[in-house]
Amino acid sequence: AVGTEARLNSPGDDTVLGRAVAAVWNLERRSILREDAWNFSVKRARLPQLAEVPKHTYSAQFQLPADLLKLIEVYGAQRLQYQIEAGKRILVDGSGPLDIRYVADIEEPANFDPAFAKAFALRVAMGIGNQIAGSAFNENSVARQYQLAINLARSSDAIENPPIGQEESEWVTSRWSRGGVGSTLGNWEDGGA
Repeated sequence: AVGTEARLNSPGDDTVLGRAVAAVWNLERRSILREDAWNFSVKRARLPQLAEVPKHTYSAQFQLPADLLKLIEVYGAQRLQYQIEAGKRILVDGSGPLDIRYVADIEEPANFDPAFAKAFALRVAMGIGNQIAGSAFNENSVARQYQLAINLARSSDAIENPPIGQEESEWVTSRWSRGGVGSTLGNWEDGGA
């Protein structure tokens, strides 16, 4: 525990500890959410094309979701050029709708994965420990605990889903269809005949 104050019921509690937590809460929450594609924070969206056409280079634009922290995937983006720009817009060479996967800004702690919540609590403690406990705060110890907790949370999160298949590029598929890797393997399996 950081300091000697009673446990917080809410990051907004009007105590020294509560104010310290509130000062770092949103920044640390958003930062740790952006670091990975946590299963509990991943969402999908179908974005409608905006009427306004980009000034140059791209043919269409889409408004990204307000809760987007990090774009994970644009479906069909294999041949689609895109760029994220200010105002949470994505510019593309193509037309809509646009299907995406993204990391959402999950604000309610009750929606956090328990392993993530433990790591997040330690990260907040690292951010406020010196302010609350002064010289009694052992930053190295909390940093080690955080690293262990975040690694366990990542491991747990990673094994919950099967790998996500990625679209094969034209480069890969052309190698298979033009007598590249596929035909060589075929000859080898047949004894080289």
